[in-house]
Amino acid sequence: MHLTRPSSAAFTSLIYITIGALMDVWSGIWWYYMTRGHGPDNVAMWYVCYGFLLTGAVLIVIGFAVGRIGRSARKAEVPTQVTAPAANNPPPAPVAVPVAPAAAAPAAYATPRQA
Repeated sequence: MHLTRPSSAAFTSLIYITIGALMDVWSGIWWYYMTRGHGPDNVAMWYVCYGFLLTGAVLIVIGFAVGRIGRSARKAEVPTQVTAPAANNPPPAPVAVPVAPAAAAPAAYATPRQA
């Protein structure tokens, strides 16, 4: 099965990082406002503020992880080139390798013949 379109990991990663960053920025502004004496009397709003800050940070981490996984998977998604079957390709011709003739041993090293 060949994929005609690469995965949407880059787009998904960008969405996670963008939403997480915007959530952290606005939660940070809200936290700054509440710490300057304008905070509510009930503790629940502080939990919500910290919850949004941590959720934004987690979304950013997930976005970076999805981006890294998408880059790693990109090789696996690229279709490979299909070669022709072996039946259509003739076998390669054998290559003859020249061999040097063996030199005769010098007379000084020749062994005497036994009679």
